[in-house]
Amino acid sequence: MPSHLPIRPALFRALGAVIPLLLCIAPQARAQAGFTAEKGADIFAFGGYSRVAPDYGQPHDTGYLLGGLFTRYIGHARYEPSLEFRYTHVSGDIVDQSTLSGGIRVGRTFRSRYQPYADFLIGRGTIRYVVPPIPDYPPDHGLMLSYGGGLNVDFLRNWSVFGDLQMQHWSLGENSVIKPDGSNYTLSPYTVSVGVRFRIPFHSEVGAAHSGYPREPKEHKPRNSPQPPPPPPSAQPAPAPEPASPETPSGSSSSAPADTSGTATPPQ
Repeated sequence: MPSHLPIRPALFRALGAVIPLLLCIAPQARAQAGFTAEKGADIFAFGGYSRVAPDYGQPHDTGYLLGGLFTRYIGHARYEPSLEFRYTHVSGDIVDQSTLSGGIRVGRTFRSRYQPYADFLIGRGTIRYVVPPIPDYPPDHGLMLSYGGGLNVDFLRNWSVFGDLQMQHWSLGENSVIKPDGSNYTLSPYTVSVGVRFRIPFHSEVGAAHSGYPREPKEHKPRNSPQPPPPPPSAQPAPAPEPASPETPSGSSSSAPADTSGTATPPQ
């Protein structure tokens, strides 16, 4: 089945939903305790429970959400841009749906631990029919736009909880079975998710500053550098001069040989 997406109208609708969310978080907040101007980046992994209104056959499906974030902190910039990737799978009695998408997220930290955000994602959506419209009917898939936002709240070092809302637009192409009039088969699901997010520790410590928790001291080891040569051995000290012999008193001869003959010398 051919699958195409009217990109321009859907993109305008997506931007029309994302821009107001960004404007809502634009006003300046109070100075944040623990905020630093250091540059750095963080990597996050997140997951949780999802409830989806599939826009086909039943009011809601339930399932799970998995994803990752790469967030860059830029000096004193007010906003924190991120690259986001997520996978969602939900199941129901009539249809199962799954999405794989990626895009941009822009957030901001308030009061050191609250991070509202807005995102815009593009990816692929797949719908599998547990109760097919006709026997042996295959799954449908097509391009998907998703836009929405949420809130992260830090509660432990490296850990936070989040709530997330995503509005989606699917275009599955012309489908004579689902749409006998030959029109484009589209769906407009929305997803509500709650879960936890984990900051993966690595060389950057900016995330610890933004989370409001004190940093753990790090021991800085000196880099391996060539050691300077040992100093030359000190010169041997000069020998001390020998003490001089005592002088002989004048008029006396200390060098006269002693008389050993045993005979007295007669007086003159």
